[in-house]
Amino acid sequence: MNRDADPGAVAVGIDLGTTYSVVAQVDANGQPQIIPNSENQRTTPSVVYIEGGQIVVGSVAKEQTQLGGANTIQFIKPFIGRRRKRFIVGGQEWTPEELSAMILRKFVADAENNIGGHPITHAVITVPAFFTEQQRKSTEDAGRIAGLNVMSIINEPTAAALAYGFDALGIDKTVLVYDLGGGTFDVTLMRISGHTITMLATDGDVQLGGKDWDERIIDYAAESFIKNHGVDPRQDPDTLQMLYGQAEQAKLRLSKLPSTRLTVTSQGLADTIDLTREQFEDMTDDLLSQTETTLRLTVQQAGMDFKHVDEILLVGGSTRMVAVRRMLQRLMGREPRHLLNPDECVAQGAAIHAVMTQMRLRENGAAVPRPLVREEHLERFRQMEERLINSHTLGIIALDAQGKQVVVPIIPRGAHIPRKEIKTFRTSADNQQQIRIMVMEGENTNPEACAQLGMCLVKGLPGDLPKATPIEVCFECTQDGQLHIQARLPMIHQTVHSQIARTMGMTEEEILSSRQRIESLTIS
Repeated sequence: MNRDADPGAVAVGIDLGTTYSVVAQVDANGQPQIIPNSENQRTTPSVVYIEGGQIVVGSVAKEQTQLGGANTIQFIKPFIGRRRKRFIVGGQEWTPEELSAMILRKFVADAENNIGGHPITHAVITVPAFFTEQQRKSTEDAGRIAGLNVMSIINEPTAAALAYGFDALGIDKTVLVYDLGGGTFDVTLMRISGHTITMLATDGDVQLGGKDWDERIIDYAAESFIKNHGVDPRQDPDTLQMLYGQAEQAKLRLSKLPSTRLTVTSQGLADTIDLTREQFEDMTDDLLSQTETTLRLTVQQAGMDFKHVDEILLVGGSTRMVAVRRMLQRLMGREPRHLLNPDECVAQGAAIHAVMTQMRLRENGAAVPRPLVREEHLERFRQMEERLINSHTLGIIALDAQGKQVVVPIIPRGAHIPRKEIKTFRTSADNQQQIRIMVMEGENTNPEACAQLGMCLVKGLPGDLPKATPIEVCFECTQDGQLHIQARLPMIHQTVHSQIARTMGMTEEEILSSRQRIESLTIS
């Protein structure tokens, strides 16, 4: 039987995080529920341990980082989408997509056991709002390597807003989502009005997260150790892994206590180092300032002021830091509240989005699992609507008046999608037989400063076309972020449709090869 059409199959929402990952599904009563892993934990550490053909993911793998780092890897998410990035773990070479697939395989298998053995075949996976198209595609690739049909990639702040708005249908509020995860940072401003969630502006940094706060603690402890013993504990990979664990725990303790203590051992030497919350906040003040700058710019992009914000949603475990809440209180004039569980709300929103996507795909005849939700509760999902925005400008390479290659924007950053935009270009030579459309993503006119998404070739142009013949190029970005291109020659009433040939991400052959490689391993 085709698993896609298996009546017992289910779809889930997945928050694939830098430090922790979470999976959720919507139950028969229409409520999103977190599915625990095999250790009965609601979140799974995004850590992989590899030795021979044995793969261990989660808490046990995280414990191994304290014993020796040669066979363990963590903080994978910020590297996804880098085509040439490779990790050596357990004496073997792995891509970020393959390692992410191992994490997905682990908690999907656990989730299947916890929901009665029903196969999980489809999923919605979340990503930071500021992820590029290449990073989104690579996240989808990781899901497919793990054996999942990825129905949609959804922004983490949008998922959090879905989780918030789902229980408050009919409200009319401007909501700011401040999402400080383990390795990425997002700010998204959106309007929840009735049953519609409309993104207004978004910005972020995919290389900034709670890990950076941890590393400041590590540096502080290391410098103290060097001062006392003349030895840098960061030079020993095993000790460094232990320091990461100590720093993470120290950060958590300082969210509740005024001071904490770290124990550092290296080369037979040991030291106990005290750290106060005030010291911690001083050494990380510049990191917090970076998030504040992004926060201010995002609100300005929407043409608003902080006084226009009705509610603040805190997402990501690092938002528990006292300094974060104090900074937001200063800007907003009131103390932010943890209206949702910051560790779980993204997965819950993804599960809600999964039901919405299932319903839409099934109406279009796709073979996807039926939602588990009873019919009397489905109306809420039918009513909800999302209006998303484009996180990065999309355009093509063209020649300027001096014959220099430049990127011409077609769909601007911040544009609501779905969206259709048309721009007119001109052929560069007489009797031109084909047009190569290079699709780019980025905010710069210099092609080298942008990412190439793909290329489509418009062939079969009629002969005798003079130079500077107008050609209309149409970009259509769908609700799920897919890009369709159309070229039209208005002078001769000819239209050429083209499917973009993506150059980023993995090829079908690479995905299949990686999937077979992962399936040959034992993951626990």
